[in-house]
Amino acid sequence: MARRWSEEEKELIIKLRKEGFSAREMVPYFDNRTEATIKNLASKLCPKNSKWTEEEDRILLELYSEGKSTKQIAKQLPGRTLASIRTRIQATLLATGEATRKQTKPIQWSVDKVELLIKLREEGKTYKEIGEALGDISESTVANKMVELMKRGKVIPKQIQKDWTEEEEALVCELRSQNVSNGQIAERLGRTLGSVANHISLLIKQGRLDPYGNIDRNYPCKLYLIYFTEENFYKIGITQNTINTRFQGYPTYKIIEVLNFDTLEKAREVEARVKKMVEPYQYHPLVFKYGATECFQVTTPINSIMDLVAYLETSEK
Repeated sequence: MARRWSEEEKELIIKLRKEGFSAREMVPYFDNRTEATIKNLASKLCPKNSKWTEEEDRILLELYSEGKSTKQIAKQLPGRTLASIRTRIQATLLATGEATRKQTKPIQWSVDKVELLIKLREEGKTYKEIGEALGDISESTVANKMVELMKRGKVIPKQIQKDWTEEEEALVCELRSQNVSNGQIAERLGRTLGSVANHISLLIKQGRLDPYGNIDRNYPCKLYLIYFTEENFYKIGITQNTINTRFQGYPTYKIIEVLNFDTLEKAREVEARVKKMVEPYQYHPLVFKYGATECFQVTTPINSIMDLVAYLETSEK
């Protein structure tokens, strides 16, 4: 049975919608609410305006030309979501030449910036206060980063998720075997994306879910060992892509060694042995998003996988 919406939740949806938040951007503000359910309620509580007026277009052009952010513009256009404003800018102002495209840079999350974010969150600062302290970053960007950190175990959620049932776990395993995304699984179960991702990691660690269920077992694989220089940790894993394709967007790493195998099973046999050995040295990265169970720190430079094995066999944690 669907959980009823509280009056506080409804008020928050109305507040966020007036500030221009889309349903997707609202997700981090709610516990156990999916984007679909938020979108459905928001459409009832705050019906969208149908046609843009000349006055709205004038305000939009004026604020955009002044370099205002989409969120700042939304505050001056009650009832218009961030998504609808972006669409209007693209379809009207930019397409007709009334405004020129602004060059924006993506947020670069350095280790220092992530550590400060965690510190401010532990001090009880709001997303708005954190964003301002980090250099005028939007609340939604801070919230999304916080969800990512919760997913990776770097931040403890303030509210504990409800216990998982055997039926839910069985459904997760079934959907994963069908290559269904974590987001779709979360929507199906009515859970947050972070909760689903954390539980999938737990099922993999317990040996109840195959992390390579979507890999062709009879296709050549690569077992790699790489080193992330910014945070000073190593990662071992398996891929059927090139290493640079697998880690596109993470420039601060260097390849230590890559071993080629004819099948997945052969690669997994070696990987399983090494992963068992590095368990006492496991490291949870601040910036790197994926495969945290394969990340570890050791105190000596490693030059190959065999070098790593030799070091671990002679060391005591």
